[in-house]
Amino acid sequence: MYHKRIRRAIALALLLTTIPLTYSVAAERWPPAVAPVAPAAPHLTPQPPMHGPILTIRATDTTTTLYMPLVMRNHVTPLYPNDPAYEGEDQWGLNKIEGPKAWGIITGSNQVIVAVIDSGVDLDHPDLQDKIVAGWDFVNNDDQPDDDFGHGTHVAGIAAAATDNDLGIAGVSWGARIMPVKVLNSSGSGYMSDVIAGMEYAADHGAQVLNLSLGGLATSSEAQAIQDAVDYARNKSAVVVAAVGNCGSGCTIGGTYYYNPDMYPASCQNVIGVAATTSTDGWASFSEHNTSVDVSAPGTSIYSTVPGGYNYKQGTSMATPFVSGLAALILSKWPDYTPLQVETALFNNADDLGDAGWDEYFGHGRINAYLSLFYGAEAASSSLEAQAASQSPPTLDAPFAPGELLVKFKDDPTITSAEVASVLERHALQVSEIIPGLGITRVTVPVGREQEMIAALRQEPLVEYAEPNYLVWALE
Repeated sequence: MYHKRIRRAIALALLLTTIPLTYSVAAERWPPAVAPVAPAAPHLTPQPPMHGPILTIRATDTTTTLYMPLVMRNHVTPLYPNDPAYEGEDQWGLNKIEGPKAWGIITGSNQVIVAVIDSGVDLDHPDLQDKIVAGWDFVNNDDQPDDDFGHGTHVAGIAAAATDNDLGIAGVSWGARIMPVKVLNSSGSGYMSDVIAGMEYAADHGAQVLNLSLGGLATSSEAQAIQDAVDYARNKSAVVVAAVGNCGSGCTIGGTYYYNPDMYPASCQNVIGVAATTSTDGWASFSEHNTSVDVSAPGTSIYSTVPGGYNYKQGTSMATPFVSGLAALILSKWPDYTPLQVETALFNNADDLGDAGWDEYFGHGRINAYLSLFYGAEAASSSLEAQAASQSPPTLDAPFAPGELLVKFKDDPTITSAEVASVLERHALQVSEIIPGLGITRVTVPVGREQEMIAALRQEPLVEYAEPNYLVWALE
């Protein structure tokens, strides 16, 4: 194709000159130093910068040079919001991911919902209140998922704050709506059972993107319940995005020191795991670096909404909503995209950092909103499944809720409720909660006998799995 273009360019040149037909061709890179042509309209279909050859045609004592780009280029007009924090350059991350050029393509549809599964959201925040749809509080079991910790509000603003409204900050997706799902308490901690229930709720109530800026540890082969929740959401066409964790240089969790452990749900298959980068595109030293990392995004000194105002935070928690907001923009442009196509648009258009190709610090690279919205999923298919399948979670003494287990009975229509009740009675298990869509039952057992009861339940023919109810934390 390249040589065909050269031949066509030569033919055009010969029509425009009277030089003899004796010539030679030299190919160099383009463009020359010329001023760009202004667009005729503010929203033309954009083309990224393309390169073509310089054709130098020589004949006797005459040299004619013709500059010929490979394609005719339209231009996108960058769109700059008037929010004070953006204009004051507090929001460096939006420019780093080429937000203005991305917004020149699309600012986001209000038909796309991002579920912020976190500590809740400040329901009265002036930069968020008009964007919020109904959610649920799984900590207090009510329909008022307000934020009493401050983490979820910060996450929500990064992804989808009201934008270009002369107030506060800009969000990645100007149009996306926010579904607050509260699973973390006032200290920023919670239970995996509530995260699982929250994911089911969000998928059942129409959220196309699930943001999980939280995580917990799990022992080897005992993370099936959260994987079931991920699969449930994905089967409803939801994109699941999660923070990879902040123990990249080591940290203490529950009194135990860990170095770079796999965190869940980021380590589950079919989850986009997000690492954090700095303002200079470096690796944020707290960001975990392992096979759970799929992409990276700005995560240091991030300015966003907090209850009653605005403030800075850092962590992979802050990097994650950049990716969720971009996923919302991609779904705004291509509403029929599958989760795999959204992943491909993110991965294959990221700016490669670190080692060439995928690496454990940056994944496929730091996200580029403009290129993701220009190219979409046109390139080769995503490698997420192959990469996730190769992951093997480490064996950890992971913190869990004392006296609680998550049990799933086999999905077999011949199993009766009486048989299930018999298993529960035989082991003296008390049912605390049933997550119906996933068939997961939260049960109580004597404190200190959790592992004993897990071993016994795994011997039951009707039980698919039994595992601890792991603790989770906001990852800031």
